[in-house]
Amino acid sequence: MPSVSRRGRSALVFVFLLLLGVAAAAQEHRCAELQALKKETYGFRPSKLTQQQQTAKEKQIDRFWQLAEAQSTRGVACLRGMLSSESTDAFFLFDGASLLLRLNDSQPSLAVVSAAAGRSDLGEINAAGYVELVLELAQHGMDTGALADKYMKYPKVDSYVAEHSLPLDRATGAIFLYGSMPAERADQYLIPLLNAKEADVRGTAALQLAFSMTQESYRALASLPEIDSLPENAQKQVIAALAYHAATGKTIPTYSREQVLARLRALPRTQEQMEVELKKERPVVGIADDEPFIRSAIATLSAPDLDAVRDSRRAALLSVSDESLYEYAAYTRVILGVINRLDLYKEYRVH
Repeated sequence: MPSVSRRGRSALVFVFLLLLGVAAAAQEHRCAELQALKKETYGFRPSKLTQQQQTAKEKQIDRFWQLAEAQSTRGVACLRGMLSSESTDAFFLFDGASLLLRLNDSQPSLAVVSAAAGRSDLGEINAAGYVELVLELAQHGMDTGALADKYMKYPKVDSYVAEHSLPLDRATGAIFLYGSMPAERADQYLIPLLNAKEADVRGTAALQLAFSMTQESYRALASLPEIDSLPENAQKQVIAALAYHAATGKTIPTYSREQVLARLRALPRTQEQMEVELKKERPVVGIADDEPFIRSAIATLSAPDLDAVRDSRRAALLSVSDESLYEYAAYTRVILGVINRLDLYKEYRVH
């Protein structure tokens, strides 16, 4: 094979560097275009705009989203850079993070989205949108504890999910934020909030621990010095979780333990799986409307099986919707039923 002369190698290196420079210049130009539109579009506070101004801004934001989407991978790279360097535009941090998550869910993008959401201002965005964003991050395996903590401690988070006609107060939002975490992680972040200064935060944390129903959550609730200092709804749920109720009568299960566990494993766990299931002639998308299944689960499952139920409950929170809440409540009923039947965690419960 003929060798390449030193002069030839130098020429090749020059051409290679020239091509790199051209590519970098093109990338910089495309980023400059998106950055210019970002400067023109954002830098405002939604709470200070009139309805007419908000409508006009929505059209500008649509153009920015369309340009970023049209640029594909280049748009993703530009968005990452803009979000990582942004320090003052709190609304762009949230809106840009939502856009980036829509365009790309790779690990680098997820990290940027999480950090940007953490620097956003809940006073300038719809808190329901924030919950939806954090829920999606949790579904991608991210540790969302700090983002949930931000929501819990913000003074006012009441909002509304128009798509599902669902009012979202702090307690309901917390179900999605902590219910989408693995149980041990949720307990880890909730237990310190029992010492929060704000009664609303303490009550919401206690409420979520009452839903958690793990050994750690029972231990934390049993050690609360003054349950009657919690808001009324939280008091009722904590008392109900701590109270042992013996099973009445004998249940003849419709399904065996193995059938129950097989059904749990087969249920949809992502939006894509849900869409596939819904195309079937007889879709099975959850357990909330299946009373024989719920009674069978309570009657047949063992203590180690509760991990599978908790995982299924977490996966059932597919969206911020009333349908997800119904599924969450059904799984919670199963967990509590098994705990009562087997008299688990008796050292922390009232008999």
